[in-house]
Amino acid sequence: MESTHDIFISYSHRNLEAVKAIKAELEADGFSCWMDLEGIPSGQGRFIAKIVPAIRETKAAFLFFLSAESQASEWAMKEIGFAKNRARKRVVLVRINDEEMTDEFFFNYQLTDIIDWRVPEQKEKLLRDLRSWSEKGGGDEAAAGGHATGNIRQKQETDDAEQWYQKGIDILEGHGTEQNDEEVVKCFRLAAEQENADAQFMLGSMYFEGRGVGQSNEEAAKWLRKAAEQGNANAQYALGMMSRHGMGLEQNDSEAAKWVRKAAEQGNAKAQSTLGFIYEKGRGVRQSDSEAVQWYRKAAEQGDAEAQLSLGWMCEQGRGCDQNLSEAARWYRKAAEQGLATAQNNLAVMCDEGKGVRQSDSEAAKWYQKAAEQGLANAQFNLGKMYAEGKGGIAKNAAAAEMWYRMAADQGDADMQYLLGAKYDQGDGIQANKKEAVKWLRKAAEQGHAEASELLELLAMEEEDMGEPS
Repeated sequence: MESTHDIFISYSHRNLEAVKAIKAELEADGFSCWMDLEGIPSGQGRFIAKIVPAIRETKAAFLFFLSAESQASEWAMKEIGFAKNRARKRVVLVRINDEEMTDEFFFNYQLTDIIDWRVPEQKEKLLRDLRSWSEKGGGDEAAAGGHATGNIRQKQETDDAEQWYQKGIDILEGHGTEQNDEEVVKCFRLAAEQENADAQFMLGSMYFEGRGVGQSNEEAAKWLRKAAEQGNANAQYALGMMSRHGMGLEQNDSEAAKWVRKAAEQGNAKAQSTLGFIYEKGRGVRQSDSEAVQWYRKAAEQGDAEAQLSLGWMCEQGRGCDQNLSEAARWYRKAAEQGLATAQNNLAVMCDEGKGVRQSDSEAAKWYQKAAEQGLANAQFNLGKMYAEGKGGIAKNAAAAEMWYRMAADQGDADMQYLLGAKYDQGDGIQANKKEAVKWLRKAAEQGHAEASELLELLAMEEEDMGEPS
């Protein structure tokens, strides 16, 4: 089938306006784009009928716009998986905010090209690459192979492992040549077989992703172990995560902790944050809050947002350290400023209640809004309360309050469903509605929420009393 557009845009509808603006820029630059603007309902039939042909008909590249919502979306993951592994399209991850990749997403797509649209140099390079790819057509990762792409037609004059490794990196990143995964794997393998630890890590990663080679967790684990045993921190962390999740090798929390510690001791921030979590939960090690705080702090001081959030929570609770609310707020703020929704909500609560910071309704509303727009249920409910009460410079608005309450409850959290049911029962900030109250309380009760069950019983008794003759 002949290609009909240059770019396929994959995104979360919560980021619709931001992505539409980028689409307009691309089109103004002469690119044709396919983007689901109508909100095609998720489902296998619609996916195959609409999304699959659109991905196949892409000429230049599949752009995946990174956000907390897109990483959490089952169907966004299906799109990127199909584009990468089935349709073999060039996939580029596009940052539009400061949100971090989740560990799972990073592990799956760490070798995928990533650019920050907000950085002019990166944006311009992407536009140049898109023009080149569009002219060649096909959009396939393998389409560049077999020509002047650094294709390996004969062995280089030297078997030096470092040269093979660097050649693999150059092809992978498209430095002076076109990207070609199969050639990348060849280079990394030649270097890895000569005990180059960096190449062993990269080859393991290629096996894990199935890039340029058949996907194999077992082969990934084999090469990552070789690199890890030579002291490669990235490989140690990756091997630890595979041990933790039982991917390609037997699940083993103690083994996971061992390899994550080795990476953490070399200063790997993600490993330090993960080791903090391991100690906090006692997974494969003796539980220790003080050890957890120590490792969270090391990662937090390197700017790891998840560690900053965790350290803030430990300071707030007084776990592993003296309780210090101002210190908790400081770390929450650092993580919040990096776009972490839970940290934004936690900071908002502290501003709302005047804990560790000066009480400020306007600051609370600002951070609730940021977290709510990322889809965090607690923040959506808290923002609904601000609308219901007319706080933080927000005009009192019962309809807006109800909207945010329902968005929170719609995510299936029993607490949120119970709180919404109680609001409908009492008419607290929204229009009282007994029918809606019963509906949401029942949803929560069906998940085992005791308070929701009790309130349902009270409402049933009230209804019986009202029905009795005087």
